[in-house]
Amino acid sequence: MIESEINRDILDKIYMVSERIVIFDGLDDILDHIVRTAVLLTKAEAVTIRLFDMKEGDLKIVKGFGVSNGFLSQPPIRIGEGVTGRVVLDGKPFMTDDITNDNCCVHKELARLEKIRALMSVPMKTRESTIGCITVYKKNKPSFTEHDLMLLSIFAAQATEAVEKTHLLGELKKQAMLDPLTEIYNKGSMMKEIESKIKLSGRHNYQTSVIFIDIDNFKDFNDIHGHLLGD
Repeated sequence: MIESEINRDILDKIYMVSERIVIFDGLDDILDHIVRTAVLLTKAEAVTIRLFDMKEGDLKIVKGFGVSNGFLSQPPIRIGEGVTGRVVLDGKPFMTDDITNDNCCVHKELARLEKIRALMSVPMKTRESTIGCITVYKKNKPSFTEHDLMLLSIFAAQATEAVEKTHLLGELKKQAMLDPLTEIYNKGSMMKEIESKIKLSGRHNYQTSVIFIDIDNFKDFNDIHGHLLGD
């Protein structure tokens, strides 16, 4: 009877999470929802989200709750570094009753300052890779349980899908607006911008100028040397 009630509780919470997480458009709104829900599901006192930065090649804290600004502004870590770096590298969850006594913790002093003891971290995994991790903390409350770990792991899968979809939509929007070679406005975006500026100048009685720059005989260069070299 108790087990069936626990399973029903899990299903209810996961349904609530799945139903709500698809309605957010912006990444920041999704991250806010993730930290709030992670605290709700696990009864944690604090939470952070680290995501992998493709350009820099490291893991950055992108959102947090229940910890100080000093904790949130700690430097990025490499994949494999510390507890959360290992979670991302191995793609496996981690749980401890006292992080300050764990040899893998690289920021023990920060954890002591925040009075953090229990920690649970789960990877945010896609089909191809791990894009980051969700880490929850407890300071004074009882330690996390296997039940908490299961809930957070299931939720992390939903959260990862939402983050990935947001990144994809952002990339598609960027491709629709920008020229892929120069990363400046393409023709459609440029025409909309010019139209907007002309209307603005009309309302405020401003002078408007448009400058076109053309490279002489550039077609000949492309014909002789090819478009790749021309680009």
